Amino acid sequence: AGATAGGPVGVPTDVRSAALATLGMAGLGLRAGLLFLRFMRRTATGAGLGFRWIDVPVGLGLLLLVYPVLHGIGIASNAVAHAVTGEAPDQVAHRTLEMLREVRGAEAAWAVVLGACAVLLIPAAEEIVFRGFAQSAVLRLTRRAWLSVLVTSAFFAFVHAPGAVIGAITGQGGGDGPVQLQALPTLWALGVAMGAAYERTRSLGVPIVMHMGFNALNVGLALGTG
Repeated sequence: AGATAGGPVGVPTDVRSAALATLGMAGLGLRAGLLFLRFMRRTATGAGLGFRWIDVPVGLGLLLLVYPVLHGIGIASNAVAHAVTGEAPDQVAHRTLEMLREVRGAEAAWAVVLGACAVLLIPAAEEIVFRGFAQSAVLRLTRRAWLSVLVTSAFFAFVHAPGAVIGAITGQGGGDGPVQLQALPTLWALGVAMGAAYERTRSLGVPIVMHMGFNALNVGLALGTG
């Protein structure tokens, strides 16, 4: 989408290209996910693939409950990264948040589009994939709820910075990815919280609301430090 609108091919380097690429990716992913959910509801009854209005206060309440833990993990991860590299890591460890923090003037309208995608579309699409499909599949294979939560959460964190993870393991340097390596423990813990909430409530709406709230908090913090 970014390339079609005249942006660079590959990783977007400006807010306009990033907004168009994210909107296209999230829109297509969400549409595909909803179509699969419509099909799966007929065969996977009781899997919790729906959304209830009660999921909004439940999801927000659970996020507020676990957010101090996530914040503490983030502080610890940054401290470890500082000790290992000798450099203080950026508190904003996500490329999208960095772009939003640096927006000025005419780019503000595209920043609104990018922020809306990060808060609304991306969480919905990712939770359908990771909790609705992946976690449910691992649970069906293993019959162990906590194993499905932990495995899916690890995959959830990994896909946000696969090059950095592989580079750290092989010692060949980090590759490109939307988040920095020190942010992955927080993402893994967030995935565990959302996965456990999904298993406990049997409603996909709860982790979606938790994810939306988490992204909204981070967007607000990034704008506040801009």
